[in-house]
Amino acid sequence: VKAIIFWRMVRGLLSTVGIFVLILANTLAFTSFRRRVKPFPVQMSTKVSHVCFDLDGTLCDSSMLGLSSTNEAIASLKPPSRSPVTKEEYHQCTRYNTLDRFMVHLSGTIPPAPPPRGNVELLRVATELTATFEAKYTGLVSPTTAGLYPGVREGLDRMVSPSVSPSMSILTNARQDYALAVLKANGVSDLFQRTDGADTAGCSKPEPGGLLSIFDSCGCTPATALFVGDSISDGQAGVNAGCRTLGVSWGSGTGLEESGAFTEGVVDTVEAMFDKILALTSERT
Repeated sequence: VKAIIFWRMVRGLLSTVGIFVLILANTLAFTSFRRRVKPFPVQMSTKVSHVCFDLDGTLCDSSMLGLSSTNEAIASLKPPSRSPVTKEEYHQCTRYNTLDRFMVHLSGTIPPAPPPRGNVELLRVATELTATFEAKYTGLVSPTTAGLYPGVREGLDRMVSPSVSPSMSILTNARQDYALAVLKANGVSDLFQRTDGADTAGCSKPEPGGLLSIFDSCGCTPATALFVGDSISDGQAGVNAGCRTLGVSWGSGTGLEESGAFTEGVVDTVEAMFDKILALTSERT
C-alpha cells in the first residue's frame, strides 16, 4: 500500500513538473517569436506606387487660421477658461485631432502626453469648443488662409507626369470637409484619389487604420506606399501601418529625426521632398 501511495505521489509530481516545463517552453518560444516578428514589415526594396500626404504643415500652411479659430472658440466660453493659446502651444498640439487638442489646451497637459479623457466635464467643454471651431474653421478656408507652400503645386504637377504618375491621397487629423475645402480652394482636388479626415477614417494618427483603409481602396499594399508628414504622429502612423515614411521640417513638428519614425529621413525643402518622392517611385525591386 505504501509503495502504491509513493508511486502515485511521484507520478503526480512528475506530471506537475512536466506541465510547468511545457508552459515555460511555450512562453519562451512566444516571447522569442514576438521579438523576431514585427507586424507589417516594410520592404525597403519595393518601388513606391502610392503616396499619401498629411495636409496642414506638409502641403499647406493654415497655422494662423487654425490658431485664430482656436482662440476665438476658447474666447466664446463664459467665463473664458484660459488665456489665448500661443503659436508654440498650437504647433505642439497639432499632433492631436481637434477634440483631443482642445482637451490638452484646457487641461494644461504637456504633449505628447495623452489628453485626460476621463474628465467628463472637460470632455463636455472640449466637445462644445470643437463644434464651435469646426463650424468656423472650414468656412474661412481660402488660398490666403490655407494656401499651398511655395513649390507644392509645381511638385504635384511633377508627380502626375506620364513617366511617374503614382496614385496620391490625403490623410489628416482634421475633418474631411475641411481637407476637401483646402484642396478645392487651391485647385488640386482632382490630383488625389482619396481624401480622409479623422472623422471618415474612424481613427486619428498615429493609429494606422486610416492609412490601411486608404491603401486598400487605392489598390496598393503598405510595402508599396509612402506617407509624408510634418509630425511625429505622422511617422508613427506610417510605421504602425508598415509603409515607408518621409518627414518634412517646415511644419509644426519638432524632434522628427530623433523620433526614428521616418524611414526615409527628414527633408528641409519642398523641392527636396518631391525629389525624394520621385526617386522612390522610380526604384526597382
